[in-house]
Amino acid sequence: MKVIDYSSENLADELSNSYTLSIAIKRKNHFIYFSDYLGPNGICAKTIIVEDSYVSKDFLSDYSLYYSLCFENIPKKCKRLHFFNISITKEDFLEKIFSNEINQDFWEAYLGFIVVKPLPFTVIGNTVLKQYPNNNNENRVFFGIREYEIHLYGKELKIPSLAFQEQDTITSACATTAIWSTLHKASIDFSTTLKSPSEITRDAGIMSVDGSRLFPNKGLDVFQMCQSLEESGLVSEVRAGDILLGRDMIIMQNDYVKSLILAYSQIGIPIILVVYVPSRSGYGLHALAISGYRMGKIQYQKPRQKPLLRSVGMEKIYAHDDQWGPFSRVEFETNDSISTNWTKYHPSKRNPLSYIKNVIIPIYPKIRISYDDILSIVRGLDELLDLAFLKTSEFSWDIKLYYSNKFKEEIVKSGLSKDEKEKIILNSFPRYLWKASCFVNDDVVWDFIFDATDLAKNMFCIKVISYNSVFQEHLYDFIILNPDLNQFFNHPSCERYIKFFESELKINKI
Repeated sequence: MKVIDYSSENLADELSNSYTLSIAIKRKNHFIYFSDYLGPNGICAKTIIVEDSYVSKDFLSDYSLYYSLCFENIPKKCKRLHFFNISITKEDFLEKIFSNEINQDFWEAYLGFIVVKPLPFTVIGNTVLKQYPNNNNENRVFFGIREYEIHLYGKELKIPSLAFQEQDTITSACATTAIWSTLHKASIDFSTTLKSPSEITRDAGIMSVDGSRLFPNKGLDVFQMCQSLEESGLVSEVRAGDILLGRDMIIMQNDYVKSLILAYSQIGIPIILVVYVPSRSGYGLHALAISGYRMGKIQYQKPRQKPLLRSVGMEKIYAHDDQWGPFSRVEFETNDSISTNWTKYHPSKRNPLSYIKNVIIPIYPKIRISYDDILSIVRGLDELLDLAFLKTSEFSWDIKLYYSNKFKEEIVKSGLSKDEKEKIILNSFPRYLWKASCFVNDDVVWDFIFDATDLAKNMFCIKVISYNSVFQEHLYDFIILNPDLNQFFNHPSCERYIKFFESELKINKI
């Protein structure tokens, strides 16, 4: 063990090994990224503690599958670099290790670790670091993180994060490591299995679509990624682009991507984006695991999107990019382009943008109703409300998938009366719910609750919650006076929807 001051030079030295000198480390994208992330503009590391001869479970699995069979005597033990945001001497650290006191302030300065693998060039192993400090910015949300228990010389530390590692191009590729990070969050639910990169690649299939071997790995296609996720207990909802860019690239609109990320964020599983990133010779495909986002003000544009989704206010997302680092900032630019580190550090001066090709949403198998199913109903509701209120109010919508217990937690904190809260809290709900919240300005007027486990052709709305008695009375009267409103819902159960809304508004009528 050794304790040293944090600096870019010391970081390069400690990331190096017998195969990769520090001068080569400094040329890596990861070194550029980590120097910034750990520096004064990031999480402000001050001290590095080097733990030698560390046994990494993930690397040991890959080692037994592939590296142990090499003629070259590749070591099976790694080292682990720990970071603190305070200056520490070795004597100070040992004193805190041997102390029976809690020393809460000291251990709260812990920022996380980077495992350094004993491989040529691809050295960044399992990495768990704190995300950017919030700085009282409540609009930054990290939905895809979990709590990690870290054992450091007999001390147990806990930090919220999402594991990251670099693809090693042998047992994994960018798609594999994106899935690996995703499973790190999903695995805290017992219905999914956390696997090593080599196991994830192996689950994708014996051969790739072009007949090439999986080991060494040259990348997974979307079908193989979904196959690997299913082997771990998840199913995938896949969305593809419909905009032709040039001759070869079909891309997605950002507003739709934003709405998907916001909609599925409450369930807590990182979402995978397949993106076109610029290279020296053109564009290549790359996979990112999205674990957070930052919201800004809603920019109202004319003609306005109908229905108006509050997700359009999303400014940027935070991605685990295995070629750069964890919580990498991805900014939305035009309506169909994004800015990534591939843009920021592109060798040319023109800073070419990146584009989204696919969104892969890992979910639990019991969730059968998709976001698009809910959006179809919301479109009808939005048209109905426009007619009912003669477009005198500007309605906007927030559509999210919930665990029922999380939904009930929000009900407890809501402005509903005690009796209304009691009716909802004591009621039985399916484990997974969709909630479409209707706003006027920044005030919620209704919550439409849907059973996420139902059949798509059924009437799967199960509750309407009213927060404004004036709006509630007016909508009820409009439905009573206009019996033929089925035209607003392009759905097999359209008649049942109208009857249900009428009964819910009548039951709740104040």
